[in-house]
Amino acid sequence: MNLKIGYVKDSLQIFFWLVCIESIFKVSTAYTKETEVEGVNEFFSIYLEQKDQEKLVENISKDVRSFQYVNIELVANMFNTVRNTVAHEGIYWMFTFPTKKGDSLINVIPKEKTSFFSTYTMGEENLDTYTISIIKEEVRTMIVRGSLNYLENVITILMGRNHIKLCFLVIILN
Repeated sequence: MNLKIGYVKDSLQIFFWLVCIESIFKVSTAYTKETEVEGVNEFFSIYLEQKDQEKLVENISKDVRSFQYVNIELVANMFNTVRNTVAHEGIYWMFTFPTKKGDSLINVIPKEKTSFFSTYTMGEENLDTYTISIIKEEVRTMIVRGSLNYLENVITILMGRNHIKLCFLVIILN
């Protein structure tokens, strides 16, 4: 395993992925009452396929003296933290994916629930270290697959509730 320091700015990509996830959740009225964090966590835990969840958990580790057990919620929260540093502080250089399969990168990002601090002035005690061993293209594919699962679920619900409105929508879109 080759361990490298990141040089690509992938935080912007994560930002756009999570904004898209938040947007598709807001489009369906059943989920508009959830916070953005709850929507992202639900997306990762329900709509990502099990094999994709397992691959993310296997390829992302959090270092807290000894490596902490990683679950899909921790992965979703890590991505959400990266999203927040881009959205609220304009910091897009803190997170990178490895560029080749088999490589790993170390990323230091703010701890979860420290967004009320400025990343520019927070101390080391407010930062977490993650080792990322999955490439960006694999994560993007997982998110697209999860989005299709979510949309399929919404369409199934809409067809069950209001088939006429769905048919009207399909006619308009064509």
